[in-house]
This record gives sequence, C-alpha cells and structure tokens, in this order.
Amino acid sequence: MWICPVCNGLESLTYTCPQCANPVDDLGKLSDYDEPYSPYREINDMKLSNGYPDLVQHQCIHLLHCPNCKQEMQVALDERYVPDSPDQLSEYAP
Repeated sequence: MWICPVCNGLESLTYTCPQCANPVDDLGKLSDYDEPYSPYREINDMKLSNGYPDLVQHQCIHLLHCPNCKQEMQVALDERYVPDSPDQLSEYAP
C-alpha cells in the first residue's frame, strides 16, 4: 500500500512561502476539505475524482497556509510504498 509520510507522522513538512519566505502551516490533505464527510472516505476513492494525477503518481496533495501573508497553496508530496505482507517486499521496491 502507498502512504503519505507526512500524514502518517514519518516526516514533518517544512515549506516556506514563495511570496514572503516565511514558514507555512500544513493544513492537512486537500481532500479533507472537499465535502463534510470526505475525511472519512477512502483516500484512493477521493483521488479518483479530484482532478489531480495523484492516484497514478502516488502523491498526497496537502493544503498549506502562510500565517504572515495569508497565501494558500497546494503541494504534492510523494507517497511511500509499504508492503502489506513480506511477500510484497520486492513488488514495488525502487
């Protein structure tokens, strides 16, 4: 299975605002803001209809906000492959 290292706490997101160069806040997955129940839907289900190539490219789109200049932006984070079982270790290994 493919997972987002930021959503799963494996990495922290450190981006700076392209407008003012201040650190931005990660507001989480963009898909969580689509509709009231979207945080509870299957992640790959949301990726089928969001208009981004994130399902095919194994990415997680995050919404970022700059507290200084109030700019919002989106960033596509590369997901990591984590095998469901030891048999799948070499299936998607780079």
